[in-house]
Amino acid sequence: MTHWHRMSPTITIQQLEPDTNHDLRSDQVASRRAEYGPNKLMEMTSRGSWRILRERAKGTMVLLLVADAVSVFLYEYTDAVAIPAIVLLNAVLGLAQNYHAEKALAELKTLAVPVGHMRHEGVDDEISTKELVPGDIVLVEVSNSVSVDCRIPESVNLKTQEAALTGESAAADKQAEQVDSLDLPLRDRTNMVSMGAVATYGHRRVLVTTAGTNTELGSIATFRADREGGIDSAAKATVPAGAQPGHGPCC
Repeated sequence: MTHWHRMSPTITIQQLEPDTNHDLRSDQVASRRAEYGPNKLMEMTSRGSWRILRERAKGTMVLLLVADAVSVFLYEYTDAVAIPAIVLLNAVLGLAQNYHAEKALAELKTLAVPVGHMRHEGVDDEISTKELVPGDIVLVEVSNSVSVDCRIPESVNLKTQEAALTGESAAADKQAEQVDSLDLPLRDRTNMVSMGAVATYGHRRVLVTTAGTNTELGSIATFRADREGGIDSAAKATVPAGAQPGHGPCC
């Protein structure tokens, strides 16, 4: 994991290799799109109720049902009633976890925007935010929601609201100097703007550092879905290294 907030603006630019006047070349953009994939959050296909129930019925659930049959045979009727209740509760919990995982991911995806303002080879343009890659230079303006994680390369009067990431409603002041601390809370990385943040004051061109599932918001989405049991191995295998965005058009 690269700690972009600990780097100086000069080192950050060297790492990402853009020309700050002209942004990435077309061949660099094509190469990075192939490497990182589209800038969007993970897609999670619903596993369906029956599939979840089948998965829950495997392993220990089978043993519990066998134990239930033995209890009936031995006239242990209390256990015979309790064991099916446990099996049913386990299945219900599985369905609830999958529902909450899909709902959480859907809520995070409402932060997505279709287009953003950026610069390619010295030309300002409006493109789909799914096409943004590390090294792009994008414009953040008041009321824009940020669609990628970015490093602020120059001193600026910029404030962002980051409630979607930190839970804090107060706007955060931004600046360009490196912050040389490893384990720094997101709200204290004052030289970064993250996917899902909304600009409340000022405007500035910023440098894309990470996109898609590699962003802070992407990590939150993946973690929440995984924790709730909503990601199967096939879904994990298809997650690209790219990202997804915020409200009104921005980067």
